[in-house]
Amino acid sequence: MITGELKSQVDKIWEDIMKHVDLKLHEKKSILICGHSLGGAMATIATSRLGDRVSALYTYGSPRAGTRKFVKSFKHIPHYRFVNNNDVVPKVPFAFLGYRHTCKPQYINYYGNVRSATYWQRVKDQWRGRWRALKKGMPFDGAYDHGMDHYCKYTGKMK
Repeated sequence: MITGELKSQVDKIWEDIMKHVDLKLHEKKSILICGHSLGGAMATIATSRLGDRVSALYTYGSPRAGTRKFVKSFKHIPHYRFVNNNDVVPKVPFAFLGYRHTCKPQYINYYGNVRSATYWQRVKDQWRGRWRALKKGMPFDGAYDHGMDHYCKYTGKMK
């Protein structure tokens, strides 16, 4: 199952998406889909609909797009999902409600390095971020870490 609001947002633009997809396929060009925040979840849904026509999906700070059933039906398309330290958006809708991500994240740590971190490495690293925020007088850094400028800066360092 996909969240109803996300599905309706994708439905609103689906006709326009298909016009561009048909043009790209006619020109024999590969299709890469990307999105940040709500756009990342919408990109995930669009990719699930387009299937093998998509070469890769890149999402940045995306919320969970669907339930376990949706994740199981998600085509095996390369998905590069980036999460910046304490970004709050990838934590919603809540997992205890049954929502899931389609793949493991490429985690951007406190130092701005992209890595595939274990659960405990992320927990320790997230406390570094929270401590930095408290020292700056910010009680919470989840919204700060969500900014697309951080994602651009840190993923741009990747080799």
